[in-house]
Amino acid sequence: FKTKRRHTLDYIRQYPHLKSRTNFFSSVLRTKNVAAVALQSFLQNFGYIQVHTPVLTTNDCEELGDLFQVEPESYFDSSPAQKSCFFGTPVFLTGSGQLHAELL
Repeated sequence: FKTKRRHTLDYIRQYPHLKSRTNFFSSVLRTKNVAAVALQSFLQNFGYIQVHTPVLTTNDCEELGDLFQVEPESYFDSSPAQKSCFFGTPVFLTGSGQLHAELL
C-alpha cells in the first residue's frame, strides 16, 4: 500500500486497517462523527436518552437464537457430557434491542 499514490476506492477496500489513513475515508469518518455528536446533542436537549442495549442476551429475540448462539471455543472439542455454555445458560447475540427499550 503506497501512501504517496492515489488509489481507487476498490483497491483501498482491500486494506481495511489502512482505510482511515487515506484522505477520503478519514474525511468520511470525521463527517460521520460530527453528525453523530450533533444528533446526540440535539436529542438530549429535548430530554431523550441514549440506551445501549446488550449485545449478549439470554433471550432468543425474534427467533434468531439458532443462528446466533454464542458458545465457548472448547464447546466443539469437548465430549457431549462436558459441553457447557457461557455463564451456565445458553447465550445469544441479540437480534433486537427493542425488548430492552420497551422495559424503559
